[in-house]
Formats: sequence, C-alpha cells, structure tokens
Amino acid sequence: RPNSPILFQQLKHQLSDQELMAVGQEVKKLYRWVPFRFVRPFFEMETRGVLDQNVNAAIVHLCNDFFQTEPQRVIYKFIDNEVIELNSIWVDYFQKHQVILRGFIHWHLIRFVQRNNPNVIGLSEKLQKPTHRDLKLANKFWRDFLQAKPHLTCIYSGQVIASENFSLDHFLPWSYVAHDQLWNIIPTPKSVNSTKSDWLPSFELYFEPFAELQFEIVQFYLTQSNPKILDDYHQVFRENLGLLPLDKFKEKLVKVLFPQYQTAQNMGFSYPFIYKK
Repeated sequence: RPNSPILFQQLKHQLSDQELMAVGQEVKKLYRWVPFRFVRPFFEMETRGVLDQNVNAAIVHLCNDFFQTEPQRVIYKFIDNEVIELNSIWVDYFQKHQVILRGFIHWHLIRFVQRNNPNVIGLSEKLQKPTHRDLKLANKFWRDFLQAKPHLTCIYSGQVIASENFSLDHFLPWSYVAHDQLWNIIPTPKSVNSTKSDWLPSFELYFEPFAELQFEIVQFYLTQSNPKILDDYHQVFRENLGLLPLDKFKEKLVKVLFPQYQTAQNMGFSYPFIYKK
C-alpha cells in the first residue's frame, strides 16, 4: 500500500531473530555468485575454460588489474573481496541512463516474479506501488449514483450511506488487487470501511448484495449519456452489459472475483470480515 515501511523494516517486524538469521544466510549465498558473475560477460575470453571453483578469484583479479587501464570493461573493482568500488565512468553512465536501466531491471524482475507466482495479479503495481492514488472517477461514479438513490444502504452494516460521509471500499482489498477498477469498489460509511480495512469480506454473506449493487449501478449508467464510464466493466465482462440479466451478471462477476478471493486467502489475507456493531 502507499507509504508502507521499507521491506527491511517489515521483515524485522514480522520475523523472529532466528528467521532473520536464516534470511541473512540466504542473502550471503547470493553474494557467493552475484558480484562476480554479474561482470563475467566483460571477461568472456579471459575466463573461458577456467574451472568453476576458480572463476570468482579470476574475476577479482581481472577487475582489479583493468580498473585503471581499461575502465570501459570494468564496472567495479573488489576491495578485500567484501566491498566493491564503482568506476567513475560507469557512475556517470548509470546516472545518465538510470531511467532506462531502472525500467529494464523492473521489466525482468516482473517477468521472473510472475513466472514463479502465476496466481498473483497486479505484480507491476505490487513491486512499485504508487505513492498517490486518484479515486476521482470512482468518487464521482458513486456520488452521482447516491444523489439519485439517497436511501442506499451499506451491504455490510445495513446503514444508510450519506453522500457527505461515505468512503470507497475495495471488495477485494486494494493491497491485493493494487488497482481502482470500478467493478471492485462500493460505497460504505467511513466507520465501516475503517473496520473492514484489508480483510476479505465473507463471500457467503456479502457477494450477493455486492453483485446486486454493482448490477444496479451499471443499469443506472446505461441510461446515462456517458457510456465510457463503464469501460472497467466492459473490459471484465466482454459482453453487452445492457443484455445481461441479473443472474448472468452475477455469474460473470463471481468468475472474476472468486478465484482472486481464494488466491488472496492463500496469500494470508485475513478473512472473513463480518460486520459487527
């Protein structure tokens, strides 16, 4: 979520000292290879045929030898095999092209993580979540509807939703889906939304009223002169919304929501949220 603590702080808070030590040991395993193999392509000829157990030492020797004489080939040199010193010409290169390089790194990181986590959605947003979110469209979407339906009640609490005191709830938590698409958002009183937080709602209790409310607002906007406002629904349903009766609408929506709901459970999201006064 926006403004989350850095990963290291989250790990310190969530893991025991023993678990942190185990993580540290795994990180040390990476150090055995990454700093050396990262620059090996620059010395392909020199390291060809070198025994695997001798490659790291060979790369240290080559980097340190060529650091001054052939700086274009040497990104960094090793100091006591524990520290690296970046070459000044490469520092200039990284600074000049950091946007391109950062994008390249993120692209390959997302591909790697997605390949190993096929059931997780919104990975690009999860790896680099926006620090600011824009809910203007969703706010207007529901505020205009509430003006037409002043007695609309919250699907969780049954309370009337006042237009001056409502907030937008993500049925599947935003910290899981990492998007603000309208088919996953409903209005609730602020106190109810605060109570629900990042919990998964009880599917058995709340899916039916959620789907019926979503169907109602879609029907409302189908009668308006702004069809583009329903683009989020068109992308998900991929059918003519005006021809979908309520039962078919629910059927489509459950096929979208329920697999994601189950995956979020498997990832450890708290459930089920059941509103209690």
